Amino acid sequence: MAGIGTRYTNLGEQVDNQIDRHMNLIVESMNDAIVQPAALILGGGFARGEGTAKVIDGVVHPINDYDITIVTEEPLSFSKNTLNTLALELSKKITNTSFSFTESTNVFHFYLDFRCMTTKELMRLPPLLKYYELKHSGKVIYGDQSILDLIPNYQIKDMPREDGFRFLFNRMSLLVEFFRTKYLRKDMSIQEKESLLYFISKMNMSIAEALTLLSNTFEPSYVQRANILEKSYATHYPELSSIAPNVPDIVTWATDCKLHFEDYVAATSAEEVVDLWFKTRENLRHVIPYYTSKLYGIDNQIDWIRDSDHFMGLLRGKLDVRYTRDAIKAKLKLPLTTSIAKYASYGAQVYLNSLYYRKLKELKGISYRKILHEITDPGLKIFRALPQILYALKEDGSHDRAMISRGVDRLQKLQPSPQGLGLDDWDSASVFYADVFRIYQFMM
Repeated sequence: MAGIGTRYTNLGEQVDNQIDRHMNLIVESMNDAIVQPAALILGGGFARGEGTAKVIDGVVHPINDYDITIVTEEPLSFSKNTLNTLALELSKKITNTSFSFTESTNVFHFYLDFRCMTTKELMRLPPLLKYYELKHSGKVIYGDQSILDLIPNYQIKDMPREDGFRFLFNRMSLLVEFFRTKYLRKDMSIQEKESLLYFISKMNMSIAEALTLLSNTFEPSYVQRANILEKSYATHYPELSSIAPNVPDIVTWATDCKLHFEDYVAATSAEEVVDLWFKTRENLRHVIPYYTSKLYGIDNQIDWIRDSDHFMGLLRGKLDVRYTRDAIKAKLKLPLTTSIAKYASYGAQVYLNSLYYRKLKELKGISYRKILHEITDPGLKIFRALPQILYALKEDGSHDRAMISRGVDRLQKLQPSPQGLGLDDWDSASVFYADVFRIYQFMM
């Protein structure tokens, strides 16, 4: 076990000691369920001493999640549903809150994010940034302390830049999920303010994540990435710097907000949080086309917001080809040409659509065969809707009905829309988007 004295946050020994007790609870529960896993690895910010937590009446409440990778010698003998049930039970013991895998909400709830793999799978992991971070900043809280040595020793230059694009769009999805139009009227509870402020900060840190990945300067630490971006922004990204000059300042703010979260919640008004949401959204208007122009040479003058179908059509195949090629090479030790990987990626996209279909049926009891009618990766189907809904809301509270209509239409390729969803109701469209996205988040 990690033990007393382990640093999980920068909030002091008392906070970290309580989090260490959370780790011990997880270890004990997993040992009871699995009978001595080879190792349990804590990932994410808490593993690096950059976790976010708040203290209520002396009790530590971790924010968002604990990322735990369970490593076993043999595949687990019980189902993923059993593991999810255990994760929900433990989450409630840690923070006394309930998390739903099916229903979105504009207030965050803590959950345990369990991922399972065997030692053989650990040795065959493809070059993805999440595995790079796990190897270089993961913390073994139980078992073989050398287990991280089994992960292939990829370098940053080996990481797919496509990871940065997916990080950006995943975080943008949370900007939609956690915003409500009533906030424009300063109608915001403390829990709503905490949630929105947290995910605005995460969105901006993801901008730093993507840009430093693009320039081969990525570091696992949030603080290091913010410092790198601040020092190199004008030099490494001159075109972006000229049209979005405040990006490094907001990234620095976001990083400090995550590390000193309670202080920022107390010091930031509801009006200021809303202003930060719109400023972040405006920066993304420039960051997304800049990133894809550097990644694939796509014309950065394309209106990726209103013409999201065309924009995602240009990306279709490119994103999945790289992931498919790297996955097959890592698992089967077979190098693939780009043309062969392109055909293999179609099979991967069919598989992903079938996964979404099964997960929707499992979690919501909905059998929706329309999902299977289009081969495109369900993630790209969702991302086609994202800019339509995110940018349909105007700062004066009015909506672009045509954009909401286009967004809802694209989401209906994955789920039937709620009955009575109106085109003047941005909040309902955002909830529909978040529900569709949540199935995608947890379908694996």
